[in-house]
Amino acid sequence: MITAQDATARVPTRLRVELDSRVQARSVRSAQKHWRPPEGLFPAEVQAIIAAATCERDHLLLRVLW
Repeated sequence: MITAQDATARVPTRLRVELDSRVQARSVRSAQKHWRPPEGLFPAEVQAIIAAATCERDHLLLRVLW
């Protein structure tokens, strides 16, 4: 059975990385980019889309989704 000390001993000294919990990790995310909800349509635009529906089924579906 391999112990943690045996596994560490097999890693060359120059490849070892010492971990320090006191050092604060940097964030990968950009501080300037924030999520914004998608812009919606104005009521007049939605009504124009509903009016352009070619059949009653599409007309009803668009009204329900709105």
